[in-house]
Amino acid sequence: EQEAVTLFERVKDSVVNVDVVMIRQGRWDQQPTETTTSGGSGFVWDTEGRIVTNFHVVAEAAKRPEALELRVILADRTSYRATLI
Repeated sequence: EQEAVTLFERVKDSVVNVDVVMIRQGRWDQQPTETTTSGGSGFVWDTEGRIVTNFHVVAEAAKRPEALELRVILADRTSYRATLI
């Protein structure tokens, strides 16, 4: 059990949230409104900042890249816009 705990402690900060976000203008006030359409988890793959996640997490963004934004949220809650590769 201690080995599992040690492994978790070592890698936990590499786990991220991946959100697919739609940004629309409000109907009445024209202010941008963000709606998360799907999401899931992933992990930081390398020092270049590549993130690995399952395809079903980003499938909607792959179909409609002009309408949706991918966002990665790190363990410290900082958020970055991502590009699907």
